Amino acid sequence: SGAGEDKPCLSLEAPPVYNCTREISFISSNMRRFAMSGSRSLTAATVIPISHRALETTFRAHSASVTRRGGTRRAQRNIVDRHIKRRREGSGRAQAPPLPSTPSVPPPVPVRDINVSSLSDGDRDIIISEAVRKTLSSSRPEPLLVCGAAAHHRAASAWTDLEYLRDTVGADSACEVEIGGNYDALGGARPQISFGDYVDYLRLFIETKAASVGDPAELVYLAQNRIFDNLAGDVVIPSVCSDGGRHIYQNMLWIGPPGTVSPLHHDPLDSVFLNYVGEKRMTLYPPTKKISASADDPPDDDYYYAGTGPNGQTNTSPVDVEEPNLARFPRFVRAPPATVATLGPGDALFVPARWWHHVRATSGQFVASTNIWFK
Repeated sequence: SGAGEDKPCLSLEAPPVYNCTREISFISSNMRRFAMSGSRSLTAATVIPISHRALETTFRAHSASVTRRGGTRRAQRNIVDRHIKRRREGSGRAQAPPLPSTPSVPPPVPVRDINVSSLSDGDRDIIISEAVRKTLSSSRPEPLLVCGAAAHHRAASAWTDLEYLRDTVGADSACEVEIGGNYDALGGARPQISFGDYVDYLRLFIETKAASVGDPAELVYLAQNRIFDNLAGDVVIPSVCSDGGRHIYQNMLWIGPPGTVSPLHHDPLDSVFLNYVGEKRMTLYPPTKKISASADDPPDDDYYYAGTGPNGQTNTSPVDVEEPNLARFPRFVRAPPATVATLGPGDALFVPARWWHHVRATSGQFVASTNIWFK
């Protein structure tokens, strides 16, 4: 019988009191007919009606036999009618209550995007700035992906060469790195090493394909460093970052192997994120909305448990948005649906201030990006 049916199918084992060989043969022949027709399973709709007819024929024949042996015809008729009624209406047993549903987060939705890949270099700069100005003028600015907006920047071609990066920055230049690929995992430690040593690490990582090991301890991330002066000229900063009374706060550099992660966090300023090498996936959530007060929801709780991670940073969430632990963080299930953007080489993403975002480097031998904070 099919799983989850409301009515049980008739057992094909003959009752010991009477002979129903003909009825079993009739049902079995129908089962073979359904099997030969290509049906993968017999449903209640195909088996149960046959079972009712077989039961009725068999029990009526049995009733007549009992009557001839001296039984009471009315009593036997009542037995037959009750049995047939129970079979037609179901088993008569109380249905088990449905299993409780497992909490789950809403499915993500794609970020709003425009594609400027076919436009001239000058038009790309114009379009991205106009698009960001428009969303900034709204009462609730939202993220915007502009595909191809930075494909003409020198960084999109030159930064694919590690030797170019070493020679341009200088092997002895100092940089800060995160060990383990996630700044919240080790309490925010950021040791300082030379840029030449970091390039050597990337070369070794690429040669040994360390990403396939999947060990976060193998990941070293040059994250959130101010862009080196000798690299700044390779980046074209959109005019929206410095016009209309706005000014650039910082231009930050991010270089690392695939698998590196920036955990869910928010920044106090608007940002344009420019991806030049490799691919990154950014998962975004709107600014925290307080849960309405009720008997079981204190008004000051938030969806993202900000500041409760190992690092204790108030702008950082301990929730792993890729595999959320809803038993530990049950309020996260009430968070608005995530907005997801995948950035390839030459793509730009506008991230409004205080939007929560989680970033993962997903592919490429290594990944290189910048983000410009402005206010």
